[in-house]
Amino acid sequence: MMYNYLWFFLIYSFGGWIAEVMFHAVHMGKVINRGFLLGPVCPIYGFGLVFIVKVYGLFEFGLIGSFVIGIVLATLIELIGGYLLYELFGARWWDYSDKKFQLGGFICLEFSLIWGFAATFIVKLVHPAVVSFVERFLSGMVGWCFAVILSLIYVVDLVITVITVNRFNADLRALNDLANGIKHVSDNLSEVIGGNTLQSAQYIDEQRVQAALFKAEVRDDMSEAYNDAVKKMCNLKNKMMKRRFLGEYRLLRAFPRMQHRKYKLALKEIMDNIWRET
Repeated sequence: MMYNYLWFFLIYSFGGWIAEVMFHAVHMGKVINRGFLLGPVCPIYGFGLVFIVKVYGLFEFGLIGSFVIGIVLATLIELIGGYLLYELFGARWWDYSDKKFQLGGFICLEFSLIWGFAATFIVKLVHPAVVSFVERFLSGMVGWCFAVILSLIYVVDLVITVITVNRFNADLRALNDLANGIKHVSDNLSEVIGGNTLQSAQYIDEQRVQAALFKAEVRDDMSEAYNDAVKKMCNLKNKMMKRRFLGEYRLLRAFPRMQHRKYKLALKEIMDNIWRET
């Protein structure tokens, strides 16, 4: 029984990925890997649909009941999944904040209704065919071998993705610190130039010259610090943009509506670079 559910998880993870890619292709006109992981899978669909078919297997529901239960279960899964990702990685990977009847940007009525229809369709029509396929073609040693191999790939993929997300957060923090440093230097530069000019006007000629020289020296030092910070910021952004397959670039293209809890401006800067490029 557990073996069958492992295959259900793998199959529905892949099916969910296909649905996400198709949905995005229709609405955005681009074919993009829409998965959180590198591979062609969306784990939240796998976990969600395994849970849903398990609940449906315990009770008898009519068509309307199936639809209502599908809405409740799928919405609950999306809410829990989105919240856990937000707490673990500090980012909201999808955002319904601009939708009506939404909660925290994690769920909204529009997609809850879609999940209800999808859950009913899958449980009533798709899942019986999936069960038949698993029991007929994947119940032997070959099926076991494939399940083990795919599960190991899944685990490796998850580890790589977690490392990527943690590096992404570190890069966003560095970008945020550089941006704050640039603003601080810019503010101080303006203050030094303006303030010293007013003060030096009160001195005798010799002191005025010394004040002007000091002002120029400070201005040059601050300008150098400013330019150095800008250069570091550009280099870091370029480095992030170059990490196509195993880096942040893939995740940002997969989740264009991502919102970060701490580094909103830094994330927006990177997002703007990506969508200008595409």
